[in-house]
Amino acid sequence: MILFIQFVSALAVSILTEIFKFWLGKKKYSKKQNRRH
Repeated sequence: MILFIQFVSALAVSILTEIFKFWLGKKKYSKKQNRRH
């Protein structure tokens, strides 16, 4: 059971990291777009 909890928490952390990276990239992209206009 402990192993399962560790696996789920590791999976959640990796997913959150991916979402955070995507969000940061989107933010940077929107900033670049705004500068162009």
